[in-house]
Amino acid sequence: MAHWASYEVVNIHPAVQWLCLRNNLISNAPGGSGRDYSVRWARAGHGVLLHPEGAPSWHGDHVGPLVSGIVDMAWDARRQGGEPVFIVPVVWKFHFGQDVSSALRGAITRIETALGISSRPKESLEQRFAALQGAVLARSLAQYSSPDARRAEQIPVPEFFSVQSAHADRLLEGLESRHGLRADGDGDPAAGDRARRVHRVRRAIHTFRTIDATGARRERRILAEIERLGHFSREHYSGSTLSQEQIAESVTQTRLALVTHGWREGLYGILPVAVAPRTASIRVLDPIPIRLEPPGIGDDAPARASLLRDLRDRLRGGLDRLNAGLESRRVHRHPNPFANSAT
Repeated sequence: MAHWASYEVVNIHPAVQWLCLRNNLISNAPGGSGRDYSVRWARAGHGVLLHPEGAPSWHGDHVGPLVSGIVDMAWDARRQGGEPVFIVPVVWKFHFGQDVSSALRGAITRIETALGISSRPKESLEQRFAALQGAVLARSLAQYSSPDARRAEQIPVPEFFSVQSAHADRLLEGLESRHGLRADGDGDPAAGDRARRVHRVRRAIHTFRTIDATGARRERRILAEIERLGHFSREHYSGSTLSQEQIAESVTQTRLALVTHGWREGLYGILPVAVAPRTASIRVLDPIPIRLEPPGIGDDAPARASLLRDLRDRLRGGLDRLNAGLESRRVHRHPNPFANSAT
């Protein structure tokens, strides 16, 4: 089976690139030949595995917006050959089997130490988690000279998500301005949401690297910060409680994004290890057969869009059913300090 992975992950280090490319892992390099390779591989009777969200979202309870690549490649594979082609939705969940509060405290302490953030070891796990999020946001506001930087340390929890979102929007608008991109996607409605805008900026930066490699690296770091800011969002973390899985996924994402010095962190960036043993629950859902419109019928865009909607509906339904079945095992929940940030 061929596997798709982020361009940044595949090329994080020469050793990683060597390992990936020798194990049939495809980099999503803009303008690369990964799509054509995937179609050839599928037509040869093999599987092609990819995240239809474009990349792992790090949100274990949600399915994000899907990009069209999985449908486009399946459609092309069916059109080029007589063999049947299927999109096979797969969902999975990782969950702890016991209380891992102590391990999560240790993970937070590691980030605090690495970033020079003052620790509050006597506070509850949820309060330490909230303090970490506040300190990391304050650090980002100061680093990028945000107008909110002066009051960053005093941002009330109810204002957290609003301040963070405004900060991410300013950074993204700056990148779009420097690369001559309009926030509305030059008339493309789908490009108006942040995920699509980030995708367009990434492609622009990839092109820009041939002109200014140093500047492109700097702007990729800004883009990575925008994506990190978007991970801990009101949409995903403003419920009345937080599960330990939610705290763990956010702490892991923060460490991967910000704690990067040393061989240990480099290894963690390639193979992040959970703070404690987990159980993986995996569901393979009903396959979606690819049926082409008869030649001459007209534009196939509506059929492709329908397939993508069907795929997302099946993924969301499958994940919801899986979550419902596992809810009784989530006995370790914590009051959410960000619950009042919902509006």
